Formats: sequence, structure tokens, C-alpha cells
Amino acid sequence: MEARLACLEEALAQLDPRDQHLIRTYYQGEKREKIDNRRRLAEKLGIGLNALRIRVLRIREKLEVPIADCMRDGREP
Repeated sequence: MEARLACLEEALAQLDPRDQHLIRTYYQGEKREKIDNRRRLAEKLGIGLNALRIRVLRIREKLEVPIADCMRDGREP
């Protein structure tokens, strides 16, 4: 689990700072807090919740390959 988290952090560091902020903010909190955070984030960006979900999905897709490569290589960032 720690290796995967380290790989995630390495992959996040390669993202544009705006994308880093968006993905970290999107997943902050738990339950109701998370829902409220997402609503506020969408409002701040001037987009709907569905558009926000799509943006996050695209960012997650950018993270998949670097994380998989890191995990496969067994390297420590």
C-alpha cells in the first residue's frame, strides 16, 4: 500500500499544478463534506458537477500509466 501511495504522489507531481489541486480537492473529506467540497469546487470553476466528474476522470486517466509503470518497476520515488 505504501508503494502505491508513493507512486501516486510521484505521478501527481508530474501533473499541471491546476490538475494537482483539482484532483486533491475533489477527493478531500468524507461523506457529506466530500459532496459539499465537490459542489463548491464546481461552482468555483463555473461548471456543473457532471463536467467536474469528467475532468477528474481525465486526470485519473493521466495518472494510470505512470502509477502502473512505477508499481511494475518496483521503484521507490
